Amino acid sequence: MSAESTEAAAVTAAAIHPVRLVRVQDADRIREFYGYMMHRVSTEVAHKPQWLEIELWKFTDGTCRYLLHFTGRSVLVHTPDSDCNTGIPIPASGLHPDSESCRRCRPDFRNAGPDDIFEAETDRHKIEVCDGRPKDEAGAVIPLPRAESESGEPPLACDEEVQRAAWRASAREVIRVLRESWHRKPEAAGTLSAPAQRLVDTVARYDDAILAATQVVEKL
Repeated sequence: MSAESTEAAAVTAAAIHPVRLVRVQDADRIREFYGYMMHRVSTEVAHKPQWLEIELWKFTDGTCRYLLHFTGRSVLVHTPDSDCNTGIPIPASGLHPDSESCRRCRPDFRNAGPDDIFEAETDRHKIEVCDGRPKDEAGAVIPLPRAESESGEPPLACDEEVQRAAWRASAREVIRVLRESWHRKPEAAGTLSAPAQRLVDTVARYDDAILAATQVVEKL
């Protein structure tokens, strides 16, 4: 590839996925990093008030990492002090427009006054950083080797082969996390849930590392 072609490709990639600071909600904090979302899948359907969303993010800070963001969403509303014993107190005026009544405790929030209190279920978040870079005995990440600069300037980025290996290792971590996050018996090997499989299959069409992670051959 010529220098002109390489520069044009870099400009195109930057335009599609500009390096920007993003913030993603975790269970108890907001995680901040440079990257972009690769794909999101959702199990939301019209007749179910609870659903799961999974997002796969890619870091653009040179660390060759991915991030999985799981969100359990719900628009269920309960009667206060009911046997359901779930949700947080919230006035009827603050309920989500798509709120639905629990079929067990049947709260009548649509005919309630704006200050009447109900218990609404809230979204639940979890983040997993998928980092396949090698670690030392203490568990600290070993920085990726970078090419030496002959002019005394800052070190150059690590070469393509090193980056490719690091991305593939992190992609395997993505598959592992998705397998282990699915409900399974302790003795079972685990499997991908339907939305996780859809996420992986979609991203594998354009991400070489994720594709390679789905094609690992293991001798038995």
